[in-house]
Amino acid sequence: MKMFKQVVAALACSLAFGAAHAGVITPVTLPFDANPDHQIVSGATYNFSFDLTSILASYSASSSDILSAYIDIYLTDPNNGQERYSISVGNSLQVVTPNGNNHVPNGNTPKLEQINLVAALADLKADGILNVAISSISGEFYFTNAVLSAQVDVPEQENEVPEPASLALLGLGLLGMAARRRG
Repeated sequence: MKMFKQVVAALACSLAFGAAHAGVITPVTLPFDANPDHQIVSGATYNFSFDLTSILASYSASSSDILSAYIDIYLTDPNNGQERYSISVGNSLQVVTPNGNNHVPNGNTPKLEQINLVAALADLKADGILNVAISSISGEFYFTNAVLSAQVDVPEQENEVPEPASLALLGLGLLGMAARRRG
């Protein structure tokens, strides 16, 4: 019976000293600045891309996950006039085309176009790179900057956290040592 208790105690000790892994969800903000501002004339397209791997070296399409993402695009129209534009995001071509005839208000105040990545999220997850194309349907305007914001789960940044069983076993050991010293 004594041998059985020792075997059970040894098994409990060997199974109790594992570690749980707490994954880190990393908020990422990746700016793209068209410096100087890029003029987009009627019929022209301006292409640029965001690369998550430039700021998250541990990003891997096979093990990382992007939970959500959106893009803020800023446009101005210092020359006045009527402008219409279309924005294509990713290879799946998530396209945004506002209604109306004057999509960019006249003046130097930037107009914000916020795009929640739905269809294009798969393209961003595939390799961490997202292509964006801004096209002028009519009129001319300026692209000033864009910001990609994303919630990224990168498993390589895991922190080991002691499991409750190993902490309980350590506590019992300390309690046993204290009882033995008193006895």
